[in-house]
Amino acid sequence: MAQTQPAAFAIDLNPKYTVRITDEFGNNDDPLVIHCWSHDNDLDVHTLWMKNGWHWEFGHKFLGRTHFVCNMTHSIKEKTVDVYDTNNNSLKCERSKKKR
Repeated sequence: MAQTQPAAFAIDLNPKYTVRITDEFGNNDDPLVIHCWSHDNDLDVHTLWMKNGWHWEFGHKFLGRTHFVCNMTHSIKEKTVDVYDTNNNSLKCERSKKKR
């Protein structure tokens, strides 16, 4: 009887990444409103109230750039940030933990 064993090491050609955003503001008067997108995907607008969160998972494009941007608004404050960019190694991201 023959068995195939998994390799001692494996190369994941398309690792998955997860972005998690949580409203950690200290009051529930104003929600955190988020709109995130990439060149290929519009992730819609999400409204988060205090202590609530939202997340999404993605993999790199096989060829090309993966770049996600989010616009965040809370009360009268607004900011647009790069949350992931394959061309910017200074953005600190970790691979998603695989669910077992």
